[in-house]
Amino acid sequence: MQFNENELRKAISLLKPNHQLYEIRIMCKKKVYTGYFDDVDMLVDALNRFEDNQGNVYFTLNELNTACKSRSQYNRFILGESSTTDKDVDGYDFLMVDLDPIRITGVSSSDEELEHSKKIANDVYQFMDSLGFEKPLRAYSGNGIHILYRVNLSNSKENTALIKNCLTALSMFFSDDVVKVDSVN
Repeated sequence: MQFNENELRKAISLLKPNHQLYEIRIMCKKKVYTGYFDDVDMLVDALNRFEDNQGNVYFTLNELNTACKSRSQYNRFILGESSTTDKDVDGYDFLMVDLDPIRITGVSSSDEELEHSKKIANDVYQFMDSLGFEKPLRAYSGNGIHILYRVNLSNSKENTALIKNCLTALSMFFSDDVVKVDSVN
């Protein structure tokens, strides 16, 4: 699999410092490979050994139960093994604001749509800043923008509802005919 090792190491250091456990999912050709990692060197090694060079890579942002280390895909990728569910999440590390252009499935964002996503992301950033939120991490998601605000919330029904309500409010304020703020956490 092709990846920029320096950028990967930088992302892991920002998102999962102190050897926090995370899951990586690689979806390719209707197959799902999963792996649990807490050491970036082990992740780099597993990615270098991964034979399929096409696919989408997904990363868990939330705090995982360390018992997931006992799964067979710890420090390696395995096809078709069980992956992280809500029951495996101990807490929320981030409030992720996902801004994507509205388009049909399978169609990438145009340059104009991506620029509009950036504008809406800046509006969300300014709003959240005015509420006292700390500076977020920002990333290009492939078709839109992710804004990641650090939070430290346990996984409870109340906190799940809090995250959902926050995203719903942001969607009500900032979604338009071109870009939608995803209200699903």
